[in-house]
Amino acid sequence: MSEQLDADVVWNNKDQSITVTDGGTTIRMTVGDKNATVNGETVLLPEAPELINQSTFVPIAFITRALGGEPSWDGTIGIVTITKEF
Repeated sequence: MSEQLDADVVWNNKDQSITVTDGGTTIRMTVGDKNATVNGETVLLPEAPELINQSTFVPIAFITRALGGEPSWDGTIGIVTITKEF
């Protein structure tokens, strides 16, 4: 999903960390850890990233906002819309 926000995503299998970079913003998260960093500053995630069936799930609203976007949820049709200036 982060790639669709025009961000670079790097997975480190050794320590199960995810690094998302977009312009001057770098987000680093680790599977199972609710602490993340944004540009070197520690922030508490609403949920820890999870590894499920070889896919990594991350809190997309957090990532979207950290990269300057805004998520919205339409519960009627079960869709998330992300607005971001590119």
